[in-house]
Order: sequence, then structure tokens, then C-alpha cells
Amino acid sequence: MDSLKEAERQRRDEQARRSHDQRLQPRRLTPKRYGVCGRTITRWEADPHLDFPRPVEINGRKYDNLDLLDEWDQMMAERGRRNLAQYRGDE
Repeated sequence: MDSLKEAERQRRDEQARRSHDQRLQPRRLTPKRYGVCGRTITRWEADPHLDFPRPVEINGRKYDNLDLLDEWDQMMAERGRRNLAQYRGDE
């Protein structure tokens, strides 16, 4: 039993170390960033075609990595530009 507790403690410590170098925001603020409800974020997460960044969980709370969200925003903007160019026949 102690080995399970120690393994869990080590997992949490490693997760905290990894998250220390990241810019994190509580998951509850992510819907405001995109002007959507929380359920929409959950749907984006479940859609493999969108490749929405997964949150980091620390002490049972979810946090989003702002660097990954910024990258995702750029990826989606580029995808939108490509789709528009194809629609217009620019490509």
C-alpha cells in the first residue's frame, strides 16, 4: 500500500515539475478566451480532427497550457486561410 502512495506522490511531483515551466490558466477561463461555453471546449477536445490541446491536471484541477493554446490558434487560423484560398480558387 505504501508503494502505491509513493508512486502516486512521485507522479504528482513529476507533473508539478513539468507544469512549473508552463504558462497555465485554469480550464474555467478557456471558454471565455474563445467566446464559447464549457461544453464546447469538451466537444473540441473529443474531436480528433481539431487536435485541441489536452489540459494538465494538478491536484484534481484542470489547467490549460497557454503556449499550446496559442499554437492551436495559429494552426486553426492557417487552416482557415487555406480553406478560404481553396474556396476562392486561389490555390
